[in-house]
Amino acid sequence: MRWDAPKSLGPAGTKTWRYLVPLLRRARLLDAVDSLMLENLCVQVDLAARARDLIATEGTITLGSKKQVIRHPAVAMLNEAMTMQRQLAEQFGLTPAARARLDVFGVLTDPASEMELEIGRSTRLRAIEGGKA
Repeated sequence: MRWDAPKSLGPAGTKTWRYLVPLLRRARLLDAVDSLMLENLCVQVDLAARARDLIATEGTITLGSKKQVIRHPAVAMLNEAMTMQRQLAEQFGLTPAARARLDVFGVLTDPASEMELEIGRSTRLRAIEGGKA
């Protein structure tokens, strides 16, 4: 499978896709079947970026239909996009808690070789089995 960013993504989503694909593939956390979920994550990044731009331009408050002061709808859009980002990111081990659960800490941040990854796995396995690490 080719891992080019989907053409439907905006600039922030495309940048996120290009950043995450190599990291997730190296950590063996991304397969072809996962591309739709990764695209959804990147769409949420785009939505959040657009909401932030709108808030930066128009502010966090606006006038409602009856001229009352209300929270700008982009604030809710940003909150929803950030919530969805977090939920999708957890599926790929992209939060500290998710990395701990998936036992991939370091794999996403260190460009370790396959041999180093294998040594790390066997060391953790020995520690779990009660041997010396």
